[in-house]
Amino acid sequence: MFRTKEKFRKALDANGLIHDAIVAGICDKYIAEENLKTDDFGLQLLGRALNWAVPNLNYNFTDDVNKIDNQEFKKKLQQDEDQIFKKGLAILNSDPLIEKLATFYVAYEIYLVDILFPKNGEKRYPGVVRMRKFLFQTTEEPNVESHNFKEEYKNLFVRFNQQYGKYGKTLKPETIESMFSFLLQKSVKELPKTGLISEKVTSLKFEDLNKGDQILADLYSRPNYMSGRYRAGQIFGLSNLSEVKSSDIFFLETLKVRADSADKIIAEAKSRGKDIDNPEIMKELGEEINALGKPIHRSEAVMTAVWCVLQLIVVYAIVGGIWGLVFKKSFFVFGLFGGIAGLLVSALFVAPVVASQRTKQRIQDIVFGAGSLLFVPVILIGVLGLIAWVIRLIFF
Repeated sequence: MFRTKEKFRKALDANGLIHDAIVAGICDKYIAEENLKTDDFGLQLLGRALNWAVPNLNYNFTDDVNKIDNQEFKKKLQQDEDQIFKKGLAILNSDPLIEKLATFYVAYEIYLVDILFPKNGEKRYPGVVRMRKFLFQTTEEPNVESHNFKEEYKNLFVRFNQQYGKYGKTLKPETIESMFSFLLQKSVKELPKTGLISEKVTSLKFEDLNKGDQILADLYSRPNYMSGRYRAGQIFGLSNLSEVKSSDIFFLETLKVRADSADKIIAEAKSRGKDIDNPEIMKELGEEINALGKPIHRSEAVMTAVWCVLQLIVVYAIVGGIWGLVFKKSFFVFGLFGGIAGLLVSALFVAPVVASQRTKQRIQDIVFGAGSLLFVPVILIGVLGLIAWVIRLIFF
């Protein structure tokens, strides 16, 4: 079997997910231990220090300070940019596990870039420059081609996940196993001209990674989450991702859509000259974003749908029973027919629509509309039947 360049690109993607998990774990630890708030200078300093300590392939660190919108924070960092490096070094030196894991991540990232893009890697990825400096400064560069590199890298990440997951999110063992299954254990310095490399193909595809963990990694790695803007805006569901379970795919998909909307609104505010690192501005933007509706879990949507179905069945059954009395028939038989009609109507027109909604506001709107179209007319028919029954009792 042969492995094409696409397999190496997937390895690069998988290593990127590992990077996001490392940064998220360290960030959650320092936020918890230093009690950092969204409007703290310390949070901005932490973000810049992590950009330096655990570099991202797509992030250009050279103008990192200029990317800060809060002018007060930017001025503080410009006055002493060494504090970023000092904080970054403190993070790496605080735990040998972090330093070694980051070294393995960077070494493998550069290794893949050199294989895939031997001539223009630094032009394609601005973070490569910082990564090469990182490796130059390290005392022990791992041998990526050694037979035990992948296993040692995975063991380091497992230990990190156990120690730092308690501050935010702990990845499941099967998720870790899936991610590392794409990291090539042994390869060659460069691709042959055919673009193919002989390699045992793993049984999993990149797309087989747990979908929930993929979405969480995406959310954790967004600049507006890393900078604390989601938290400052108190955006429903996005301000504290550590409470979200990777198994709740429905809710995570809703959060991803909400994050896309939030990022768009924040970007538009920035383009209008607003200081999006100002907590008061973010609260205003958060209100605008939250006005789109509060994201809900699948169970809440399903339970609301079930409640609507039960209400329709009961109402239709009572109305059917009343008309049974009008025609001098069995209340229970006509009630049964009415209940069946209510079940069919709700199963066809109400339950599927309500259960598929992703925000509380949308569910309220749908329930109100269903009530206007399906409840009110039937209740009026029931009242009419009740009047007819009373008239029959009195006069006939």
